[in-house]
Amino acid sequence: MRLEDRHALRAEKAAPLVAALREELLRLQKSVLPKSTLGQAVNYTLALWKKRIRKTNPSLDGCGQA
Repeated sequence: MRLEDRHALRAEKAAPLVAALREELLRLQKSVLPKSTLGQAVNYTLALWKKRIRKTNPSLDGCGQA
């Protein structure tokens, strides 16, 4: 499999997983205390979301809106 094919396949398979992860983080953000360990982790991840998604896979940037 060529590098371009692997990249395209990875982007295709990753998009629904990344979207589901973000949805779960947003759900958790509403239900956990912000100062709890989990709340801090969720808020930290969401704060860096757009930058991380753009860096790791620019085709998923649409999922990374804060």
